[in-house]
Amino acid sequence: MDANCEHAVESGDATDPHALYELGRRAREEGRDDEAVALFTRSLALNPEFSRVWHGLGLIARERGARTEALAHFREAFAREPENVWIGHDYGHELREAGQLEEAEAVYRGLVDKMPDFARWRQALGQILRQRGARAEALDLFRAAWSLDAENIWIGHDFGHELREAGRIEQAEAVYREVIAKQPDFSRGWQALGQMAAARGAHEEALGHFRRALACEPGNVWIANALGQALREAGRLDDAEKAFRDIVASAPDFARAWQALGQIASQRGAWDEALAHARAAAAQEPDNIWIGQDLGRALRENGRLDEAESVFRGLVAQKPDFSRGWQALGQIARQRGDWEAALAHLRQALACEPDNVWIANELGQSLRECGQLDDAEAIFRALIGQKPDFARAWQALGQIVRQRGEWEEALAHLRAARAGEPDNVWIGLDLAYALRETGRLDDAEEVFRTLIAHKPDLARAWQALGQIARQRRAPEPALDHFRAAHAAEPDNVWMAQDVAFTLRDLGRRDEAEDFARAFAEAHENLGLAWTVVADLSRGHASDEDIAALHRRAVQAEPDCVHARRALANHLASKGKLAAAAEQFDAILALDGAHVAALIGKGQIAARMGQGDLARDCFGRAAAAPGAPVQALVELARLDFEAGRLEESERRLRQAIARQPGSAYLHMRLGANARALGDFAAAEAAFAAAAEADPSVVQAATERAMCEFSRGDAASALERVRRAIADFPRHPAPLETMAFFAQVFDDFATAADLRLRALALDAGNPGSHIALAFCLVRLGRVADAEQALARGERNFGATPALAMSRADIARDRGEPTVALKILDAAQAHFPDEFEIASRRIGLLIALGRFVEAESELAARDSLNARERARLAGWRGLLALARWRPREARGCFDEALALDGGDAGLNEQAARAAMLLPDVALAQRHLRASAQRNVGHRLRNRGEGRATQTMTGQILDEFRLDCGLLEQIAAANIGPDAAQRLAVLARDNPDHTPTALLFVVALRRARRFAKPRFGAGAARGAIPANIAQFWDQSLPADVAVYCDSWRSLNPDCAYRLFSSIEAREFLRRHDMTRVLGAYDRAWEPAMKADLFRLAFLYACGGYWADADDRCVAPLSHLDSAPYDLILSQEDIGSIGNNFLAAAPRHPLIAAALAAATEAVENGDSDMVWLSTGPGLITRSAAFYFADDANALAKTLVLDGFELGHFDATRCVAAYKFSRKHWTRTTFGDVPRDLLASFSPQPDAD
Repeated sequence: MDANCEHAVESGDATDPHALYELGRRAREEGRDDEAVALFTRSLALNPEFSRVWHGLGLIARERGARTEALAHFREAFAREPENVWIGHDYGHELREAGQLEEAEAVYRGLVDKMPDFARWRQALGQILRQRGARAEALDLFRAAWSLDAENIWIGHDFGHELREAGRIEQAEAVYREVIAKQPDFSRGWQALGQMAAARGAHEEALGHFRRALACEPGNVWIANALGQALREAGRLDDAEKAFRDIVASAPDFARAWQALGQIASQRGAWDEALAHARAAAAQEPDNIWIGQDLGRALRENGRLDEAESVFRGLVAQKPDFSRGWQALGQIARQRGDWEAALAHLRQALACEPDNVWIANELGQSLRECGQLDDAEAIFRALIGQKPDFARAWQALGQIVRQRGEWEEALAHLRAARAGEPDNVWIGLDLAYALRETGRLDDAEEVFRTLIAHKPDLARAWQALGQIARQRRAPEPALDHFRAAHAAEPDNVWMAQDVAFTLRDLGRRDEAEDFARAFAEAHENLGLAWTVVADLSRGHASDEDIAALHRRAVQAEPDCVHARRALANHLASKGKLAAAAEQFDAILALDGAHVAALIGKGQIAARMGQGDLARDCFGRAAAAPGAPVQALVELARLDFEAGRLEESERRLRQAIARQPGSAYLHMRLGANARALGDFAAAEAAFAAAAEADPSVVQAATERAMCEFSRGDAASALERVRRAIADFPRHPAPLETMAFFAQVFDDFATAADLRLRALALDAGNPGSHIALAFCLVRLGRVADAEQALARGERNFGATPALAMSRADIARDRGEPTVALKILDAAQAHFPDEFEIASRRIGLLIALGRFVEAESELAARDSLNARERARLAGWRGLLALARWRPREARGCFDEALALDGGDAGLNEQAARAAMLLPDVALAQRHLRASAQRNVGHRLRNRGEGRATQTMTGQILDEFRLDCGLLEQIAAANIGPDAAQRLAVLARDNPDHTPTALLFVVALRRARRFAKPRFGAGAARGAIPANIAQFWDQSLPADVAVYCDSWRSLNPDCAYRLFSSIEAREFLRRHDMTRVLGAYDRAWEPAMKADLFRLAFLYACGGYWADADDRCVAPLSHLDSAPYDLILSQEDIGSIGNNFLAAAPRHPLIAAALAAATEAVENGDSDMVWLSTGPGLITRSAAFYFADDANALAKTLVLDGFELGHFDATRCVAAYKFSRKHWTRTTFGDVPRDLLASFSPQPDAD
C-alpha cells in the first residue's frame, strides 16, 4: 500500500486522501513537519471529513506550541470521529490546557463511559474536576484510577495529593509510601511525605523525606525550597539559611528562596539584610502579594515609610481586598500621626477581613489614641462579643473608661483583661494603677495593716491581707503578702501553700511547682507539703503521677490525716472508690472516731451501693461529741433516696435547729423539696438561706430555678439578672442563665454565658462539659472537643468528661465510637454507676441485647434512684424486643422508686400505647409533661400531654372508641397479625391499627432478616441516593450529607434544594404534587412530598439530611427486594430512610395520600399527615392487601438500619423554628424570648 501511495504521489496523480495521510504521518514521525503539514493539507482538500488528518495537524501544532491552532484542529477531528478515544483524549487535554474546563470535563466523561476500565481517562477527569473545585468527586476518580492501574505512579501521586488536600493524611501517606515502594526515586512522593510530616509538626521526619526527594532530583529548586522551609520551621535558622543560599547560588531567579532568606533575617531582627533579600525576591516575582508584603514590612521597619507606603498601595491596587496591605497602610499612617488616614485604612482592612480580631484591635487603639472614645469603645465591645477571652480588648476598655474617670468600671475591665492574659505585665500595671486610684480599703484591711505596723513578722495578718487581695482578684499584691507571711513563718506549710497556689493562679505553674517542691524537699517529713505539690500537678500530670505524690505525702507523714484525706479524695474523684475507702480506713485505724474520715468513708460506701455501711458510718459520725451537722445531712440524703421523706426532712430541720444561721442547710432542704416537685416549699427554703447569709449567691439562683421549673420564666429571669448584678464576679448566676437559655434552645447565648462563667472560674469540670453541650448543638463540634480537652488538661480524666465525649460521639452518629469511650472509662472507673448506666443504654441502642441484659443482671444493691434507672433500662430493653407488657412491669417498678422522672413516664406511656392501654398511656404522659420544664414553658406553664408527639398519636387511638376496642382485642395472641391485617385493610386511614399491625408483624417475625456483607448484590433498586435541604446547607448537616456521597462512590448522589425539587417535579409532569409542594407550610412537609416523588419517578435510596452514613449501602443485600423500609422504636415505619424501585405501588399510594392531605389542608401534625404516620398506614395496607408484599419488602428494625445509617444526628437547626416540632408542639412564647436578654458582667 505504501509503495502504491508513493507511486501515486510521485506520478502527480495524488487523488487518494488515505495515501496522502499515510505519507504525512510518516513524515511527521521522521521529524519533517512542514512536509507533513503539506501532505495533510492536500489530503483535506480531497476529503475535508478525514478526522485522522485533522488530528495529525493538531499534533503538529501542539508540538510547535501553537496551542490555539492545535485546539481548533482537534475540535475538527473530534467533531468528525467522536468515538475515537485517542482523538477525544487529545481534544480534552487541549481544552483543559486552554482553561475550557467545562467542555474538557464533558469530553472525558464520554471517554470514561466508553472505556470505564482505562485509568488514564479517570485520572484526567479527576484533574479537571480538581481545577473546578469538585474535590470530593475528583478524589473518587483518582481512587478509581489507582485501583485500575496501581503501577502508574502519576495516578498514585494525584490520588495521594487529593487525599492530603481532603485532610485524610494517614491514607495519603499510605498511598505515597506505596508509590515510593514501586519507584524509590520518585521525588514527588518523598516531597509529599515531607510536606505531610511538616504539617503535623514532625520536623525531623519531614527533613528526612525532603532530603530523599532532593537526592532523587537534585536540581529541583521547589524541593530544595521545601527542605529549607522545614529547617526554618524546626528552628534551625543557620541550616535553613545555608539551604536557601545554595538555591539562589544555582537559581538566582528563584524568588521564594530570596523571600525565605528575608524572613530568616527578619526573625533575627536584621532588617537591612531582610530588605535586600525581599528586594531580590520582588525583582523575580513582582506580582506576588506576599513577597510584596514582606518587602513593604522591611521598608517600614527600616524607617523608609514613603517607599513602604508605595509598595503597599501597589499591593491593594493589585488586590483591593488584601486586608494586610490596608492594615500596613494604617500602621504607616499611625507612625506619621495621620490619624484620619490611619482610621480609613484600618476600616478598609476590617471590611476585607471582618473576623480578624487583631485588625479590629488596632482600629480600636487608633480611635482611642486620637480621642474618639465612643467609637473605640464600640469596637472593643464588639470584639469581646466575638471573642470573650480577648484580653487586649478588655484592657483597652479599661483604658478608655479610665480616661473618662470611671474608675470602678475600669477596674472591672482590667480584671477581665488580667484573667485573659495573666502574664501580661502591662495589663498587670493597668490593674495595679486602677486599684490604687479607687482606694478600695475596708475595715478589715485597715485592721490587719495596723497589726503589721506593730508586728511586721505577724504571719497571719500578712496571710489575711493576701486572702483579701486574692478575693479582689489582685494576684500580684496577694503574692507579695503571702511571701511576707511565708518569710515570717518559713516552716508553716499553710503559708507556703498560699504562695504556691497564688503563683499557680497567676499562670506561673512551673515556678509554683518548683517553689512547692523546694519547700517539700526542705521539709521532706511534712506530708501536707507533698499534698500541695500534688494539687499543683493537677491538669497536666498523669493520674498515676498525682497519686504517687499523694502517696509520697502519706509515706512522709503516715499520721497526717490531711494527707490521707487528700489522697482518698483524689482517688474518689478518679472513680477508684475501693482504694479511696482504704485510705479512710487507715485514718480510722489511727482514730476510730475521726468524724471527717467516717463521713468520707460513708460517702464512698453510698457511691458503691453499700447503703447499710454508709448509714453506719454517718450514724457513728453524727453520734460523736461535737460532730458537724454534715453527718446529719448525709443521713438525710440516704433517707431521701430511700423514700423516707419525713425522716429526711426531720434530720435536716434538726441540723437547722443546731445551726440556724447555716445557709447550706436551708439549701439542702430546698433541694429535697424541689426534687419532689414541691416548688413552694423549695422557694421558702431558698429564701431562708438567702436571709441567713446574703452572700450565698446559690440561694438566689436555686430560687430562680424553682420559679423556672413551675413555669414562671419571667420571674426567674429577673431574679437571675439581679443576681448577676449583685454578684458580678461569681459564675453561678451566669451558669443558671445559661441553663435557661438552653431550655429556650438559645444555645448561642448559653455558650456565651458559659464562657463568661469560665472566665470567672475555670475550676469546675462541669462548666467545660456544659459548654461543650452547647457548642455541639450549635454545630461547633471541634470547639466542643476543645472545651472538653481544656477540662481534661485542668482536671485530668474524670467520669463526667468521658461521658460527655461519648455523648458527643453518639449524638453525631458514631455510637460505636461512643461505646469504645465508655468501655475505656469503665475500665478506668470501674465503680462509677453513671458510666455503667450510660453503657447499658448504648448497648440497647446498638441492638446488643444479650450484653445489655448481662450488665443489668450484674448491677444490684444500689440506692433507690439507681435502682430506678436500672429498672428503666430493663423496660427499654423489653420495648426494644417488642415486649410491651414486660416493659410495662419494668417501668412500674422504676416509677415506684422515682415517680417524678419525666423520661421514665414518657417510656411507660409508649409501652402502654402498644398494649394498647390508652388511659394508662395518658396518665404517664401527663406526668411526663408536668415534669418537663421546656414543655411547660412552651405551653404557658401548663403540662399538656396532647402537645407531644406521643400525645397526638394517642389522640388518634381515642378518635374511634369502637375501633379501639376491636384492635385491642385483635392485638392479643399468636395470630394477632392475621386479625389486625383484616382491620388494617378495612380501615386504611387509621394510624393506630396500622401501627399495631406492623408491630404484630415484627413480633411474629414476619419481616425478613437482612444480610450484610461487602459487595452484597443489588436488585431492582437503582443505585441513586437523594437528599433534600430547602436552602443553603448548614456546615454541621453538610458533614452528614457528605458521608452518603463519600461512602457510596458507586451510587449517583444528588442533594436537592427547594428550587431544584420544584424543577424536578415540573420536569416529571407531577403537577398536583408540585401544587401540594408549593402549598406545604413546613420544610419537613416539602421534604416528605419530594422524597416520595423522587422515589416514585426514579427509584433509589432516600436518607434524611440529619442521618449519617456509617457503611456503604453495598454492604446490604438488596437483590431480593424492590422496597426497603425501616421500623422506628415506637413501631411506626419511618421515612428518614427509604429505598424503592421506580413506580413502586406503596410509594405511589403514599405520594397520592400525602398530596391529598396537603391539598385538603390536613391539620394533623406533619408526622401523621405526610411523615412516618402516612408511611405506616400505606405500608400496613400494602402488607394486608398484597399476599406477596412481605416477600418483596425488607423492613429493617432500628438496629439493623444502624449497620449503615446513624439516624437523627444532632444538628443546630433542630433547636430552631426551622424544625417542624417547634411549630407543631409550640415554641417558647415570643414575650419570654424578648425578655431573655442577659446583661453583661457589671464588673
